[in-house]
Amino acid sequence: MLRHGPGEGLLRVLIAGATVALGAGCAGVSNLPRADLVADIDWSGLEPVEVKGIDIAYVSPVANLAVYDRVMLDPLEASFAEQWDPSRPGSPFSMSERELENLRQDIARALEDAFRSSMDRDRRYPVVTDPGPGVLRIRARVVDVFLNAPGIQSAGRTDQYAHSFGELTLVAELIDGESGALLGRLVDRWIDPEGRLERYTWVENHLALQRAMQSWAESLQRYLNVVKFRHGMSGVGEGIRKADDR
Repeated sequence: MLRHGPGEGLLRVLIAGATVALGAGCAGVSNLPRADLVADIDWSGLEPVEVKGIDIAYVSPVANLAVYDRVMLDPLEASFAEQWDPSRPGSPFSMSERELENLRQDIARALEDAFRSSMDRDRRYPVVTDPGPGVLRIRARVVDVFLNAPGIQSAGRTDQYAHSFGELTLVAELIDGESGALLGRLVDRWIDPEGRLERYTWVENHLALQRAMQSWAESLQRYLNVVKFRHGMSGVGEGIRKADDR
């Protein structure tokens, strides 16, 4: 069951999307996040907003995101999809528990580095390491990570080939860096487009992770820019109204 009102419509949309995908013969695959994942998120006190490039975005109606000029990323967590289990018997790329944990940590670090690089490239929202006034704190995790070819190489392992990296889903909270108040939530499922069959190593997977995080970071930047622009225009309008009243 979805927690609180705002998410009820979301669940209907997600279920409908999965139904359409089934009817289209897509083996139940849609481009939307898992309905049960969305259902487990607390959307109370938040309202839906449109963020280009993000499947689901909800923001507090009392939040003013225009006041933030720096961002801080908490240590990112990563977890694999339940159906992705290289340790199961017959897996085409058997991996030990230690290798899986190392891979999980490598994915998290790669995404963190990609986020910092993307934000630094824009330069409008420098990445800082300490919370405080004007800092938008981002607490994020990536779930349902499914790699078509992990690219783990060692003696006795054969080369791995795939048409794409696979997919993963971002679940993020936007938090005020000074008070710790929740400002919004984002959920987005990123699926790497399929291309030609090619050999996959960690290099190819790392590049895909960079593309995913760059897409998310750019979406956040665009949204913050739009919020700042609208806030500025509202200030101009208020100034004009005050001048007319004189």
